[in-house]
Amino acid sequence: MDTETAYWIAIVVFAAVVFSIVAFTVGKLSADSKSLFVAKPAESEIRSELVALRCQVEELRFELRRSNYRNFGSPEHPVN
Repeated sequence: MDTETAYWIAIVVFAAVVFSIVAFTVGKLSADSKSLFVAKPAESEIRSELVALRCQVEELRFELRRSNYRNFGSPEHPVN
């Protein structure tokens, strides 16, 4: 193998290594940027979620009150 052929082989190998490093880095940055720029939910979606949570809280309060009234005067919860 002469010097010129070895020179071109070294250039091709170097270019392949640089290309693979750049491609890996770009792919990694692309994946990171996708996780950073996640679409934010619309304000109406947030409000509907809040309304649903408020309804669940009210239902739980109602159930708690109902269970407290049911246990009122029981041996575990005597009336003072």
